[in-house]
Amino acid sequence: MLRLMCYFIHGRKMKNTSGQQAKIALISCFSGRRQKVVDPPYNILYVGSALKRHGFDVDLYDRNFEQTPIDAFCGQLAGKKYDIIGLGGIATSYHEAKIIAK
Repeated sequence: MLRLMCYFIHGRKMKNTSGQQAKIALISCFSGRRQKVVDPPYNILYVGSALKRHGFDVDLYDRNFEQTPIDAFCGQLAGKKYDIIGLGGIATSYHEAKIIAK
């Protein structure tokens, strides 16, 4: 994320190898337990909003809301060929973030 923010500061936009805008996935990882009421993942919403304003192709995923098993979710991510995947969460999200990062 730091590299991404540096590009904003200098007014440049990141491109992938084919010269198109970078395709970015921002993921709020599962916190460890399902809840009846889930707060929105403000961390990825703020960053995603800023990226979209600057013309990036951004997809947001909230794993606390989504019921897809982790293996199926990782398969979906691999199929979409993202240039950058940003992970966010709390300490109890570490295990899932580690799986997604692989």
